[in-house]
Amino acid sequence: MNRLQALAAQCLGFPGGPLAAAVYLPLIKEPSEAAAGGGTKNLSPKNIVALKYATIGLEALFREMELAAGVQAHSATAAESAASTTGNTTTSSGLDSNSAGSGNSTARGACALRLLLLYEVVADQQTAAIMPINALRNAALLAAATPLAAMVDVDLTPSASLAGRLLAAAGAGNAGQGSRQVAPASSRTRFKIAEELVRRSHTETSAWIIPAWDTHRRLNFTNREEVADKAVAVSADARDQLYLMWKTKKEIYPFASDVYQRGHGATDFPRWFQSDAEYGVRYQSGYEPWTKFPPYDARFRGYSWNKVVQVQYVAASGYTFRVLPDVWLVHRPHEPTASCSVCPKRQAKESPLDWHIHVEGKDVIGRAAFLGRIKKFYRTAVAEMKAGNYTPVQDVAYQHCRRVLPWWDNNQAA
Repeated sequence: MNRLQALAAQCLGFPGGPLAAAVYLPLIKEPSEAAAGGGTKNLSPKNIVALKYATIGLEALFREMELAAGVQAHSATAAESAASTTGNTTTSSGLDSNSAGSGNSTARGACALRLLLLYEVVADQQTAAIMPINALRNAALLAAATPLAAMVDVDLTPSASLAGRLLAAAGAGNAGQGSRQVAPASSRTRFKIAEELVRRSHTETSAWIIPAWDTHRRLNFTNREEVADKAVAVSADARDQLYLMWKTKKEIYPFASDVYQRGHGATDFPRWFQSDAEYGVRYQSGYEPWTKFPPYDARFRGYSWNKVVQVQYVAASGYTFRVLPDVWLVHRPHEPTASCSVCPKRQAKESPLDWHIHVEGKDVIGRAAFLGRIKKFYRTAVAEMKAGNYTPVQDVAYQHCRRVLPWWDNNQAA
């Protein structure tokens, strides 16, 4: 819930593009809920209020994005109906800018947003601090109804060229029935490129990599935001401006290269600046780019290994990694994640994970217990990959939705 501003920036940075977002709300279990079953009717008054205010916040964001898109907001009745949809202890509501008869809401200034609010009743603040990141990624994936989908964390904003490359011709083609308008040649070319990616996703085992940049930590928060805005606005044929921002002005650098070089090193950023076409890269241990992937292993919560294990699985499955040349992502500054294991301590606020807890009769720091468990999951997954019998663990809710949602069928990758 504390990243809604980043979600708005992401949506505004992908005008006309479909974007599915899963927003997480942890609710600390109250004594009155100890023996209660699932569903909102069994929540404590305190948690009902928290859920209500979260819903209000998401509705406000949704309306803001619709206005930015030039689409009339849904009626209050439709919005209330969507917001009151309840389920088990994970999904509480959903909003979709295409869902209430809004038709083609390809945005003039914002994305076509499909928004999910998911809540989880947890036992304590320590558990609340380790967000079920992979389960949320899978939930957002379920809401994607397009031939291709890329997982992009909420604190990353796409370059202006991304929407232009994939959507310009599609928008021109929807100018109206009977229209004799023809998309400009550049738009038709972009559309062919998008069609080519879809075609090759069915005929090849390729993972398409979108390079990611970070803003320099030496800058203050406001300056980092300004740099992020400048970086996403650079046109695809002026990438030399990004190079100057990296090498000369020291305003940006390859994502997380200051704390985890292996994460994106294989993308080969120097080569990217010299390439006008996609290029292949070899998988390296620890590689974790943003790309199109199968579902994620839901056992991984919080920070550490959650994306690394997925990329390793994709590589072990025989996929090739290909870097796109004229699109990119830019990381926006934010407070360190509570479960972050590499964030500088001077930047991190006190986290419940730094408290002492009792585990199997021992007094330990919560963060150490969490990291130990995550590392165990990772080692188990790697051993299973080597044995050829690893399958990402999926929760029951994901498996059910995957079976019943009408836009998912047996012809699409799980």
